[in-house]
Amino acid sequence: MALASACHRKEQVPGRDLLADPRVIEFAGDRVRIDIGEPEARLALQGEWFFDKNTDSGPNVGSTSPRGGLISFRLLKPAESELKLRCRSDGAEALVPVLNGHNLAEVQVGPEWTETRCRVKKTFLRDGENLLFLKSVRRAAAIRVDYMSVGPVGWDPGRGFARRYGPAIDRANPSPNPSTLVAPPRGQLSVYAYVPARASLSFEFGIVKEGAPAGAAADFSVGIEDDSGRVQDVSSRDLSLGLLRSSHDAGTASLDELAGRTVRILMRSERVGERPLPKSVYWRASIIAPERRPDTVDRNRPGGVRGPVVIYLVDALRADRLEPYGYSQPTSPRLTRFARDGIVFRQACAQSAWTRASVASIMTGLYASSHLVEGRRDALPVSVPTLPALLKEHGFATYAFVTNGNISAGFGFGRHFDEYIQLRENAQSPAIHVFSSDLFSVIESHPALHRGGKPVFIYVHATDPHAPHVPGPGDYTGLPACAPEAEHRVSARNWRGDDAPGTAEELRRCALALYDREVRHSDFYFGRFLDMLKKRDLYDDALIFFTADHGESFGEHDKWGHGKTLYQPELRVPLIVKLPQAAHPGRQVGEAVRQIDILPTIADVLGIEPPAGIQGRSLLEELDGPPPDPQPAYSELVLGPRPLAAMVFNGYKLIAEQQEEMADYKLYDLPHDPGESRDVSESHPVTLGFMKSALRAWTIGQELRKRAIEKPDEATLDPESEEVLRKLGYIE
Repeated sequence: MALASACHRKEQVPGRDLLADPRVIEFAGDRVRIDIGEPEARLALQGEWFFDKNTDSGPNVGSTSPRGGLISFRLLKPAESELKLRCRSDGAEALVPVLNGHNLAEVQVGPEWTETRCRVKKTFLRDGENLLFLKSVRRAAAIRVDYMSVGPVGWDPGRGFARRYGPAIDRANPSPNPSTLVAPPRGQLSVYAYVPARASLSFEFGIVKEGAPAGAAADFSVGIEDDSGRVQDVSSRDLSLGLLRSSHDAGTASLDELAGRTVRILMRSERVGERPLPKSVYWRASIIAPERRPDTVDRNRPGGVRGPVVIYLVDALRADRLEPYGYSQPTSPRLTRFARDGIVFRQACAQSAWTRASVASIMTGLYASSHLVEGRRDALPVSVPTLPALLKEHGFATYAFVTNGNISAGFGFGRHFDEYIQLRENAQSPAIHVFSSDLFSVIESHPALHRGGKPVFIYVHATDPHAPHVPGPGDYTGLPACAPEAEHRVSARNWRGDDAPGTAEELRRCALALYDREVRHSDFYFGRFLDMLKKRDLYDDALIFFTADHGESFGEHDKWGHGKTLYQPELRVPLIVKLPQAAHPGRQVGEAVRQIDILPTIADVLGIEPPAGIQGRSLLEELDGPPPDPQPAYSELVLGPRPLAAMVFNGYKLIAEQQEEMADYKLYDLPHDPGESRDVSESHPVTLGFMKSALRAWTIGQELRKRAIEKPDEATLDPESEEVLRKLGYIE
C-alpha cells in the first residue's frame, strides 16, 4: 500500500476534525493521568460508574458501585512505576487496587479525601492496554475517585493531558484547523476513523514552547494502520527549539487506497537521543473529503403529497422470512408486489428488540436512551416531540389502529392522535392477539381514509406473527405444515422455547412453519389495505412505510422470542417505502438504515422541519446524488440481567454485554457471516477498535442527553391490560 504524502505547509480546507472529541482518542504514554469525572475519561471506565458534579473535591468525580469499578489505560514501554489514587468513601471501606490481575496494597478509605500511593513492579504492567480494578473489600459503600495516575516514582501528575490550547499556541502562520490536542512529549495518540471516497489526511504537530527547556527536541511520526496490522508511515521528523530550527510541521496524505474502510491514525512522539524533552507537544488532524453534490432529484415536496402518510407495522416480523428479502417460501406475495412500487432497504435495523422501545423510536426519531422508554413500565415522556404532534401542527388528521397493548394510550402513545383505536387482546383466547382480519375490518369501516378535508396520517400496528403462534384463518397453500402433536405444543401460549435450549429440530421447524403462516395472514390483509387505498384513489399519492418493530428468535444463540438479544433475528426488520407517485420504484438500498430515520424522511418528503435534536436522518439521502457516508445504527436493550448495546456499521456488527467488571465485546462480519457465528475481533483489530470507540462514545453522549429529560412516572394500567401484558411476558 502506498500513501502519497506531501509534508509541507499548504492551504487547508475545512474537514472532519479527528481531535474534536476527546472521548474517541486513545492515549498511550510512559505516564498517564485520568481525571475520572471528566467527559474524556469516560472511555477509560468500564463496569458500574456514576458521576457527580461540583462536589467538595473541586473537580468532577466518579463513583464506583459497591462492587467496584474498572479503569482502562494504555502505556508505552512500561517501567517500574507509582500508582496514585485520590479517593474517599461515604462509609468506612477497604479498597484493593487490582492491576492486570495483581493485587496491590490494601487501602483504608473513609469520608476524607486521601491520596493513595502504591509502588508497581514493571512486570505488573503491559505495553498497551492495562486494566485497574478498584475492588471494594466489604462492598459496603461506593468509592468516590477524583483521579488516578501511573508514572515514574515521584512524578507529579498535575492535571490531565487533554487540554485545549487553540490559538494560544505560539507558532508562525497558524492553520485554520480548530482543535489542538496537547500531550506529554513521549506518547502515542490513536484515533479511529472511517475513510470516505477521495479523502486525504491533513495533520500538524509541534513543540509547545511554554515551559520547554532550551534545545528541547522530539521525534514525531504519523502512521496509518488497517486491519492487516501493517502501519504505513506518512511522516517522520525531528523537531527542536533553537535558532534556525523548526518547532512545528504539517502535511497531507492521500487516503484513496483506504476508501470505504476504517483505519487507526497513529501520532507518536519520542525522545531524540539524549536531548532534553519539551514539557508537552501538540497535534492537529483532520480528514478532508469533497462535499456531496447538491440533490438533483425531485423529492415530491410540498404540493406533491396529497395522499395519506401511512406507517404499516407488523409486530415481530423478521425480514429474512419475506420474499422481497430473498426468502424462498410464499409468505408475502402482496408485499412483493408492493415492493415493485417502492424502495427496499435491505439492512434496516431496529433500535431495540421489543415493541414499546422500538415504536417510541419510530414516533420520535430518537434512540431509547433519549426518549427514555427503556424499562417494562416506562411511559413516553410528555416533553418528547412525536411524529403525530409534528403532523398535527402542519394540518394533518391523525389516527392509529393498534392491536398490541404494549403501546396503549396508558403508556403515552395516544397523545396527539385524533383517535387512538386499540383493539384489545383477549388473555383467554389461544392467540391472545387480534388477527389482521379483524383489524382490517375496523380500518375499512372507519371514515379516516376518505378523500376530502385534511391530509391524513395513519399508523397501523398488526400483531399476527407475535407469539403465541396461532395463525389466523386463511389460505396457506405452498407453506409447510406441522405434525398435530408438535403444533399443539408449539402453539401453546405458555411455550416460548426458553426452557428448552437446543429444542428438537422438529419443534423448531414447526414453530417456523406456524410463524410463516402468521406472516402470510398479515401479508394478505396488508394487501387488502393497499387495495382499499387504490379503490378510494389514495394509493398513488400516498407515502407508505411498511416495517416491523423487531424480529423474533427461533433458537438462534439458544434464544426464543424477542427482547432478549441484539442478534440479527431480533434486530433486522423489513423497511419498504413507497414515495408519492412511486418515485424510485424497485430500488434496492444495501446500506444500514434505522427506525429513527422514518420521522425525518416523512418531514423531508413533506418539506417540513423535523423536531430539533432528533437522531435520525432522511432516507432520501440514500437515493439522491452520490451515496453518503454510512451511518452507525445503534440498538440497546436493558430488560435482561445485563445491559446490551449494539452497533452496525459498514457491514460489521459489534455487540457489547455489560459484565460486572467490564463489557464483553463480540464483532461480526455480517455479509460473510449473517448468522453471527464467528467473532472476528482478533482478525479485525482496527475495525474492533473503531467500533468500540464509537459505541462507547455514543453511550456517553446518551448518558448526557438523559439528564435533560425528566423521566415520567411509571404507567398505571387497568387489570385487564396487566393480565395480557403479563401473559405475553412484557411485565413481571
